[in-house]
Amino acid sequence: MKYSTLILILIISMNFNLHSSNYSFNENTETVLITTASVMGLAVQMSRGEYEPLTEYKIEELMKKELLGINRFAVQNYNDNTALVSDILLGICLAVPAIQIFDERVKPEWGIYGLMYLETGMLSVGTTQIVKNIFQQPRPYIYNPDVPIEMKMTKDARQSFFSGHSCLAFAGMTFFAESYSKYYPDNSNHNIIWLGSMSLAATTALLRVLSGRHFPVDILIGSAVGFAVGKIIPHLHESRNAQIPNEFINNRIIAISFNL
Repeated sequence: MKYSTLILILIISMNFNLHSSNYSFNENTETVLITTASVMGLAVQMSRGEYEPLTEYKIEELMKKELLGINRFAVQNYNDNTALVSDILLGICLAVPAIQIFDERVKPEWGIYGLMYLETGMLSVGTTQIVKNIFQQPRPYIYNPDVPIEMKMTKDARQSFFSGHSCLAFAGMTFFAESYSKYYPDNSNHNIIWLGSMSLAATTALLRVLSGRHFPVDILIGSAVGFAVGKIIPHLHESRNAQIPNEFINNRIIAISFNL
């Protein structure tokens, strides 16, 4: 995916329910998570212009380097259609947990559920973008002689490590499976839900290698980070009979923008 903007917006209107039998609001936890995500967003915005696209000379020098065997496999791949399929699958991975908010057991608790999903997305995207801007790792297609030089001479060509698609796919699917298990503890299909969720996320990640956008290590690290975020956020909100301070939740609007 080239540059697309992901805007995460939360509007917390007056007095909606942020406490449920499954998950609960904790002022200290929310303050830390949202502040961290906001700082990440500012850091991403500030560092966005601190690196330049690779020059043609630098690209030629990189193409002379010998890559490890597992990385050479990724270099040989380049397919825009495969990349498009990975974009579509990522959209599904993000849509599934969003649609779950309309489930009969989740809908009455949409406030805390939506807040958790927002935090999951913000932390996943923020972590990914900060790491990308720090490492500025060339994508596999930089080393592929069949890829047009114009595509290699873009900032996006230096955004390989680590995979944002993998991170978001696993964050979304892990969040979905984890919360589903919580809302439906009596359901015997938990293993099927987890297997299906992880398979969809893993397919999304694998297609990023097959499309020539990422090296294997990029998707492995991205998947691990996304899985961790998707597990940790619901765990931090497990219900402990917390009380909700109205002054904290009234008329709050949070908007964070990231480029992927």
